[in-house]
Amino acid sequence: MGCLDRFTRPERLCSDQKLFCQQCQVSQESLEQMSMRKLPLVSCFHIKRFEHSSIRKMSRKIDRYLHFPFSLDMAPYLSSSILRRRFENRIFPFDGDEPMHQTSSPQNLSYAGHYVTYLHLSSQWYKCDDAWNTQVNENIVRAPQ
Repeated sequence: MGCLDRFTRPERLCSDQKLFCQQCQVSQESLEQMSMRKLPLVSCFHIKRFEHSSIRKMSRKIDRYLHFPFSLDMAPYLSSSILRRRFENRIFPFDGDEPMHQTSSPQNLSYAGHYVTYLHLSSQWYKCDDAWNTQVNENIVRAPQ
């Protein structure tokens, strides 16, 4: 949840990125904030597992444990929730709300490495490890580095 909080927190734009107001003819300070307009049916969170140093010309594995809930309330990260909090529950419609369409075919960007994921489906956990899928319990899901 801390990662999602950080991803969606407001950020002040640099002074060279001020927005010009046509009405008052002045460049204004502004904030930028990421949010999610609509949640997908399935969410996949990719956790960065390697650090790369261009100075040392090396990479190292991040082996800290990540604590996460098995149930996640995504409401605080929705655009509608963020706007309501910012503007005291006034309702703002989104113009042009329509389903997102994929505009290009997906490309495989995995050139090297070994990828493992855990899938929660019908109240059961599965470990997907390359071509092998095995049923596992919650303790296994929480255990890997």
